[in-house]
Amino acid sequence: MSETVLVVDHDMIASAIVRHALSPRGIRVIERSSGPAALLWLESHDADLILVEASLPEMSGPDLCRQIRATERARHVPVLMLSKRDRFADRAEAQAAGADLFLVKPLSASRLIQLVQRFLILRRFEAQRAELVAISGTAARAARHAAGRS
Repeated sequence: MSETVLVVDHDMIASAIVRHALSPRGIRVIERSSGPAALLWLESHDADLILVEASLPEMSGPDLCRQIRATERARHVPVLMLSKRDRFADRAEAQAAGADLFLVKPLSASRLIQLVQRFLILRRFEAQRAELVAISGTAARAARHAAGRS
């Protein structure tokens, strides 16, 4: 199953650039042009990574990030915030909102691919770790239960 990246950007050209960079690598790219549209999609779908433009219409990127962090379904999904502005205040706001990384546009396709792949690998490892913890917890409970019956 391919990994899914949700791209939230009102600039359709920027979204297309991301799609053309990631799709050939087997990454499914879902595009939404606003925060409310992204939240609606996230209500019934899972993303492995979310790329958010900082200056979205209707709802800012940091506001969207806060909303994502408040949902049970997507709170642990990495969020990369992208902006044309490279100001300390913008970086601080993105970090305070829960963004995992703040990136300044323009961003080369190779750098974007590298960062996306890095976050997807980390996400896979976290999922495997959680699975192993659950398995080891189940095994430990079974061993305690078996020891109690002897």
